Amino acid sequence: MKTLTINQKVFKHQDTQTKLKIALFEDDSKVSLDSNSEYQFKIKNSSGYLKSEKLTIEDN
Repeated sequence: MKTLTINQKVFKHQDTQTKLKIALFEDDSKVSLDSNSEYQFKIKNSSGYLKSEKLTIEDN
């Protein structure tokens, strides 16, 4: 099973300065990301797609 964890408990509306630390797992093993690739984080709610943001990879 693929899972995503976000180490952030509080979000402010239109906060553009807070960095979110995320971790990706597949079958309980952390997924390594390629720093030469581009990744996007897509955000949606129950109404549908909201937006996407380019991810910056730091410390894998």
